[in-house]
Amino acid sequence: MPEENGAAASITTEAPVSSLNPGGRPASAPKTRAVEIRETVNSGVEIRAKAPEDENLKKLLGGLGAYQNPLRPGVWQVDHRYRAEAVRRLEAAGYAVTEA
Repeated sequence: MPEENGAAASITTEAPVSSLNPGGRPASAPKTRAVEIRETVNSGVEIRAKAPEDENLKKLLGGLGAYQNPLRPGVWQVDHRYRAEAVRRLEAAGYAVTEA
């Protein structure tokens, strides 16, 4: 697309993606498919999976504000408002989500 001076215009587009997960997919295929979700009294949702899945959970749920619970190793926490989206992302990645 030429500009008035004849130089080619540079066109850039930016896609709104999570900085933790620019491709929208997990880091690798699930090694252990079982994921347990539990509601907590502090308006949060705990997500439990085996340790090898930490990198996948970080990539899948990072855009939702998920963080590892400092008091419970192997447990990720996300606000209850994002519970449905977290379950949707986990199931789309191949995890079997169960309620506890």
